[in-house]
Amino acid sequence: MCEGSATNTEHLEQGWEETVALFERRGLPESSYENLDEESYDILPGPLTVPGELDLDALETSGTGVVVDGDLTVGGNIVNVDDGCPALIVLGDLRARVTILSGEFSPELVGGTLHGAVVAPAYLDLAQDVDPASVLVPEVLRADGEDCPRGFDAPRVHGGRLLSRIDEGLPVVLG
Repeated sequence: MCEGSATNTEHLEQGWEETVALFERRGLPESSYENLDEESYDILPGPLTVPGELDLDALETSGTGVVVDGDLTVGGNIVNVDDGCPALIVLGDLRARVTILSGEFSPELVGGTLHGAVVAPAYLDLAQDVDPASVLVPEVLRADGEDCPRGFDAPRVHGGRLLSRIDEGLPVVLG
């Protein structure tokens, strides 16, 4: 799945108490993790690089989710369609070429900085620094006044067409 600074990137399942202890060692306030499920998590030491797609829906984990203890760089899509998929918690910086977020699919915790172009609704309070038309293929953009199914609320992005293109292996990002 990932390439790390070491050749071994085994998942180390930790109980909730051990996961909280990790958050505390990293200086994270309780308010940053208080909404997470109080269950076990797989801890992966960072920095990690995923050269292609990171499909959270297909991620095999023994815990409720994965905590990357460091930076995470993803060369392809980070896909999270199923609301019951494992959580992804990054304690360092998260680097992706383009991040498209909707209210129902937004990060629970990023300990560092989200790098790359961000397309997200304003209420998520993430810096949106890009016009979606400048980074996304026209096929996934909504026309003025066009509704989007399933409540996908990323600005100007049609969630259904976006997910269909990802499922079909078609590009969603320009270039």
